[in-house]
Amino acid sequence: MDVEIRVPEFEDEESPTVVQWLVQEGEHVDAGDPLLELETDKAVFAVEAPADGIVSEELVLPGDTVEAGQRVGSIVAE
Repeated sequence: MDVEIRVPEFEDEESPTVVQWLVQEGEHVDAGDPLLELETDKAVFAVEAPADGIVSEELVLPGDTVEAGQRVGSIVAE
């Protein structure tokens, strides 16, 4: 079963930009591991893995602008 990786909600209505993926498709992650970095006008922060498993899909690239709640990838259980 796939677990979706989504952009978290922000206090402001900012649309962050993807800085970089910290893991690649096919790599194992544990829940809470940083997956990708996003940048707003105020800070750079990491999106954490919502579950243990293998990163099976990366739907955005560095430089892409994303919205709160947007699906940016998925993790599949091992």
